[in-house]
Amino acid sequence: MWRINKVWLFTIIPFLILGTVFIILGFNAEPWELTDDGYPLDTFWFIMGGSFIFFSFAPLLIISIWNKRKIKKIQNLLDFGIRGTAKILDAVPTGTEINNIPMIRLNLEVSIPGREKYNVTHKELINPMYYPFYTPGKILNIIIDRDKPNVLMIDTTKFIEEANENI
Repeated sequence: MWRINKVWLFTIIPFLILGTVFIILGFNAEPWELTDDGYPLDTFWFIMGGSFIFFSFAPLLIISIWNKRKIKKIQNLLDFGIRGTAKILDAVPTGTEINNIPMIRLNLEVSIPGREKYNVTHKELINPMYYPFYTPGKILNIIIDRDKPNVLMIDTTKFIEEANENI
């Protein structure tokens, strides 16, 4: 499950403090005081305080919604997806790395019971430790989406068991 990072706290807390200070200043401002532009000073402080508080929480809200949708999509695939196998035809690095883990483009021949074989291109972040499991000719256990046969997930539980046996 996703947890809040301590860096986020150190980023958010100063903005929350400033936002709270601005709102307090808004309550303490006299109604007749104006900004240099001629607008009411209390309204200015309320808008500034609200903006600081809103924009400190907005990224957290967006990221949490995005993560929940991603988890729901994976859970839906695990619950209602069709299990099958895929033969690796080709494994090529894409040149993209995320947190020093390279992305690999896999050309797969998918075999699902009761359906014809078809080819799919799938990109996956693969730890270099698991490269031996992604060689051409290797058979992978996969789960595909019932509605979108090009959307798939590789079942890595077999890899983990094999890696633990080899240790």
